[in-house]
Amino acid sequence: MSKTRTIAVTGASEQDATRITSLLERHRHKLSHPWESGAAADAALLLVDIESTYGQMDWLRARSRGRLVIAYTSAAEPLEPEFSLRKPVVSGELVALLNRFGAGINGAKAEAAAPMQPANAETYDASSAPVAANATKRSATPVERPVQIVAPMPPKMDPPRSQACFIDELLGALDATEGPLRLVHEGLPSIIVDPARQRWYAGVGGLKPLAGWSRHPLCRDQLIHLDTAEFANATEIMSAQPYSRLIWFARLTRSEGTLDPGLPRDARYRLTRWPLVEREFPKHFRIATQMMRGTGTIQEIAVQSTAGIADVVDFINAYNALGYVECQAMLPVTAPNDRSGLLERVRKSLRN
Repeated sequence: MSKTRTIAVTGASEQDATRITSLLERHRHKLSHPWESGAAADAALLLVDIESTYGQMDWLRARSRGRLVIAYTSAAEPLEPEFSLRKPVVSGELVALLNRFGAGINGAKAEAAAPMQPANAETYDASSAPVAANATKRSATPVERPVQIVAPMPPKMDPPRSQACFIDELLGALDATEGPLRLVHEGLPSIIVDPARQRWYAGVGGLKPLAGWSRHPLCRDQLIHLDTAEFANATEIMSAQPYSRLIWFARLTRSEGTLDPGLPRDARYRLTRWPLVEREFPKHFRIATQMMRGTGTIQEIAVQSTAGIADVVDFINAYNALGYVECQAMLPVTAPNDRSGLLERVRKSLRN
């Protein structure tokens, strides 16, 4: 009977670690050798999130001690693909990686291997300097290499603004016949989009980790098309999210306290329906409550909801993108004997 080997995940989010454990259990029958999650000190294979706060240090320390280590990264083209696993992990890639490394592990630990403790503020001190010094002497694993893994994408990968659009604009332009797509950019969690069902998937908890996508320009030639099997593997334990949620968040993040064109600063605003308020934004519940009570200016809504002016503006922009906001323009006050119609008064107001 094959000996059970252990894989330890360090630096990754709790959701990613749980996902990997779940995939190990679900696809146990596909593994050539039994694997299970374990502690870093005794693991046969370390999976290090090199984009976490101390990920680079953990990665360097493990390599310098002769540990078998894999970089967990969102990079589209990792420096060492054979020693990398891309975020969010999918079952096919995880199984292939474990089968490849399982065949080369004889069950014995490397002689130079030492117990590894995940890096943190307490362990990140001068005591790690000798480790770094020893690592520079290893010609096979120079310390410069892992630093390059999280380097910015080459300039040529950034499309010209004239040919690019933001993610909320992209979702509105995608055709259902294009099939599932993966959006990948270095340093950002990858997003999988299903235009046919107008759903998206991401292996992160909450929306705030996706903030970088709101400001990142995208071109169609950067989209990675997935076939049916790839899409199924990538989303098998992810929850489908509606387009509207990502569109809302993109507009909110990019708003930055400035009203969208066409929304007057002195108009009165109200919500036409109760929105799905995100728990990550507690102020929004108060703003929504106030805007459901009736119309108000931005200043009035901010005062009555005890929120900032910028928060109210961002809220209005985001929900206006979904069609939840009604705007009532302020009309000029008329004299008692003014018999002009409403339409004429509106025209005069616009001309002025």
